[in-house]
Amino acid sequence: MAYRRTENVLRRLAARHDAIVDAARAAADTGGMAAIQIAPIAERAGVAAGTVYRYFPGKIELVGALIESVSGREIAELRRAADVAPGPLSALAAAIVTFAARALRSRRLTWAVIAEPVDADTDAVRQSYRKALVAEIEARIRAAIDGGHLPEKTRVLRRRRSWGRCWKDWSARSRPRASTIRRALARRCRR
Repeated sequence: MAYRRTENVLRRLAARHDAIVDAARAAADTGGMAAIQIAPIAERAGVAAGTVYRYFPGKIELVGALIESVSGREIAELRRAADVAPGPLSALAAAIVTFAARALRSRRLTWAVIAEPVDADTDAVRQSYRKALVAEIEARIRAAIDGGHLPEKTRVLRRRRSWGRCWKDWSARSRPRASTIRRALARRCRR
């Protein structure tokens, strides 16, 4: 007779998976991508290193799960803030301010998942989050243009890399001021 996983077993496996990803998140939040090492993550999660390897065959898969987790949460928060805004321009502002505020609260994690210098494999995994972030902001810009709130020839849409640099700059600074961020956003949107 074949072994069939019960609902309780599936719940326990999912909880262990989440604990490992949360431990990786905590490690990245304090030490960046360099802190994501299997043995310390296993210890933080309260499991053996072999257990981590059961869920994630290697470090890159663990980083991928971390990026997916962070990306899902952050994009959901951007959308939630933008969706309650009264208009498309307010939605754009809400999305950007939400990202900036959350990035300032977790500077090291933001830097790790967006811009920290890493090997090519890790950077390729992070690319999906950066693309999703840019796509979300671009959609809000496009909605503001379509609503007549921004000029059609807004250069922001043609400057994907400038938005990426913007995110990197904010997350890399040890303590950027909110006023600095507001001025940078205003300059980017006027271009």
